[in-house]
Amino acid sequence: MRTGKTGLDYFPLDVDFFDDEKIQFVSAKYDILGENVCIKLLMRVYRSGYCIHFGDDEALLFAKKIGVEKNIVDGVVKELLKRGFFSQNHFEKFEILTSNGIQKRFLEATKRRKKVEININYLIADIEGFNVNIIGQNDDISTQRRKKGERKEKEVGGNPLSPPTESIFISIPLNDKREYPITKTQVAEFKNLYPGIDVEQSLRTIKGWNLANPTNRKTKAGILKHINGWLARDQNQSRQKKTDDPRPPLKDRQATPTKCQNCQIKSSLLETDDSGKYLCPTCRGAKSYSEYTGDPGASIEALIGKAFNGGKGDESDTGIDEQDRVRQLRDQAAVLSGQEGEIDDVPY
Repeated sequence: MRTGKTGLDYFPLDVDFFDDEKIQFVSAKYDILGENVCIKLLMRVYRSGYCIHFGDDEALLFAKKIGVEKNIVDGVVKELLKRGFFSQNHFEKFEILTSNGIQKRFLEATKRRKKVEININYLIADIEGFNVNIIGQNDDISTQRRKKGERKEKEVGGNPLSPPTESIFISIPLNDKREYPITKTQVAEFKNLYPGIDVEQSLRTIKGWNLANPTNRKTKAGILKHINGWLARDQNQSRQKKTDDPRPPLKDRQATPTKCQNCQIKSSLLETDDSGKYLCPTCRGAKSYSEYTGDPGASIEALIGKAFNGGKGDESDTGIDEQDRVRQLRDQAAVLSGQEGEIDDVPY
């Protein structure tokens, strides 16, 4: 049995077609050759109906048939998509060339036909008042001359972006003015994948960026790649910061002491022990004065003299009486030398 006709034998061409700004951009880049490609593309679309699949293979055969280089065809199509002559969203999703205007003109030209079929996935135009059977994702629902309210209800039911039953944390705007919902379950999954960052705040930042950059928004097919790339970048930056600066935050840092936190003696050789205290070489448990100075022949008197900075003028700095300080140094020197209890007096 002969099937019904799908495409058109002719199509209307506006007398101002070449004055359209979209076509003028093509003409500015590719001259009359670009204009010719535009007309040939429209002829191919309307011959098929309201859209055509146009991948790399189709572009190659099309270029050969009309006698131009493939790079010219690719450039013209890219420019037409960029200017909105064809739907960028539908080309990215399905690799088809179509538009709202093309579909309107197709429906108007076929309104006397008994049966016109349109795939719901490709549908852009308003079909109210037209004799249309919807096929594709929801081909179990077919209607003729549907009311606008019925159409909207049907589209919501078959829309892959319709609100899910579980709770939504945030929605990211897409390039077709719809929004992609991120559920709390997805947020939990993101936290498992990116444990080093505040996932909720990163998602808010992503939404803010897309609100501020509408021309750079993603399609439904590309939004998850966009989100995961953003979270991964935040995770890597967080790790880099920890590696670069292992110190505590600036607000939690304290000034480095100038006195030993054990014996309270001023020293320029303070270092931290395992507990984090700043200690002088003596209080860090040096086994001998030679380990402190690097001089194997250094005496206990030399230790006292060096640690006390000559034994004069530092009482006010430490709060220790001069004689008490000498005795304290004497005891420390005795411990270092292994003569604890054997040194009765050390000359001052």
